Amino acid sequence: MKLPGEAFFDLKVERIDPESTCPVKLIHTVSFDPKGLLGFIYWYGLFPIHKLVFDRMAQALASRIKIEPHGR
Repeated sequence: MKLPGEAFFDLKVERIDPESTCPVKLIHTVSFDPKGLLGFIYWYGLFPIHKLVFDRMAQALASRIKIEPHGR
């Protein structure tokens, strides 16, 4: 995908408490390193949409594997 900068998306599963009903958590981290003014306009202009999409994606993943999502 061609973007005015570099996008980073990271998913991690961390073990928390093996005796709890949810022994692991899903952590998703999304960041963007904009290039120039167009990059900043792109990221901040679409931030609300990106937040909605990535949060829903994390929720869907977490519910399919039955863990708690934790976004950063």
